[in-house]
Amino acid sequence: MKQLSIFFLIYVLNNCKCGRICNTLVLTSRLTMKIPESYTYLLVNSVTAMNLTDCASTSALTWNCASFFYQEANNTCLMYKSKMSALTLKTESGWVGFEFQGRPMPEVTSACESTNGYTFNSDAHMCYRVQKTPTVTWQDAVNACKSEGGIMVKLNTTEKKRVLEGYLSPVHNKYFLGATDTIVDGVWRWESDDTVVTWLDKTGSDDCMRMKLDTDNSVVYDDDECDDMNGFFCEIFV
Repeated sequence: MKQLSIFFLIYVLNNCKCGRICNTLVLTSRLTMKIPESYTYLLVNSVTAMNLTDCASTSALTWNCASFFYQEANNTCLMYKSKMSALTLKTESGWVGFEFQGRPMPEVTSACESTNGYTFNSDAHMCYRVQKTPTVTWQDAVNACKSEGGIMVKLNTTEKKRVLEGYLSPVHNKYFLGATDTIVDGVWRWESDDTVVTWLDKTGSDDCMRMKLDTDNSVVYDDDECDDMNGFFCEIFV
């Protein structure tokens, strides 16, 4: 990708005349040969763009686009509504990626916080709530989240882990997460979409995923009896 294209791109964004949407747009990071893994719920749009500037301009005018990725070889422009920190990126040749300072925009936070008890974390692009007490069974936690239009949290990024691990304390030290291995022991699947959890290989007689604070204050992800009583996290996609 020619350096001239990057400078022209920044000039276009800094001088675009599209009102508040472009008011404070600044490109804050650039990645080469990286593309997000499958994040269908965070993908705003996939379009054909003639060049990088075209992709950037379209992304800038898309108010809920926080980052975008462009591949020159096939003119593909992917727009995502989260920061790069909320995405797991994989190496794939030919891609460049940028994110916008100041996005996600306040409308996203407002949409999240209009749901009682939920808060929005922009680094993880996660709209969530925590229930410390009363503690409940795993299935009751699933039902509670669904009744609010959400899911039991899908802990699929490093940033999500960082945010939720912050709720562990000596008093509130156990939380259910939204996965089980009820079908095949040791093969954990997220309840929300039946995808496989790639980072946990725990086996045993218990079938529901739990995050806990160990006696040495380390964070442990393991299995627990589904009828045990724990806190939990709900997540709503925005």
